[in-house]
Amino acid sequence: MKVSLYVGDETWTKFRRAVLRKTGDPRALSSEVESLIKDAIVEERVATAFQKMKIPSKGLSSTRVVAVKPSVITSAGSVLREMRGGRHDKAISRQ
Repeated sequence: MKVSLYVGDETWTKFRRAVLRKTGDPRALSSEVESLIKDAIVEERVATAFQKMKIPSKGLSSTRVVAVKPSVITSAGSVLREMRGGRHDKAISRQ
């Protein structure tokens, strides 16, 4: 589908520069505009998904998210070493 947009000169110039810095491709403007549009409508898609699951979505806010401490004490370092199969310890002992 072809769509025409009217954007101020200064705004468009800044946007083009930002896209060029980000992608290195001046032809990426359309995909960047599409990405921004998708980001703008994500809230609507989330609300629709909640509605399908019969979960009330009114009043949801990131400010209502409460941090909780894990019930089990963990160490990111030990988990990574375990995931790597002990390779980390062996690499250190060689030095």
